[in-house]
Amino acid sequence: MNLSPEKVRVKKFGGYTFHNEAYVLSTITGGYFSEQNFQEWYGVDQDGWIKPGQILVEPNNYSGGKCYWAYFGVTESGRKFVAGGLFDNQKPWWKFW
Repeated sequence: MNLSPEKVRVKKFGGYTFHNEAYVLSTITGGYFSEQNFQEWYGVDQDGWIKPGQILVEPNNYSGGKCYWAYFGVTESGRKFVAGGLFDNQKPWWKFW
């Protein structure tokens, strides 16, 4: 959910799992997923912006177990941000969001 009063755009994102005393980026590619991946998987509008209050859900999340997802983005006015949260496979998505 976009809690900002501005439109936002996700530039890259990825999941982090706990390994050897630290959280490390842990994706199938070994790197971050792209802006295009985010737009396709989360069903972002064609203009690429997430409107204030808009909720997006990726219905095919393949995360296993507990991990943190981080989203690196930019607001319409150019401010960079990082947002994210814990994904726990034990909770249905409707409780997570």
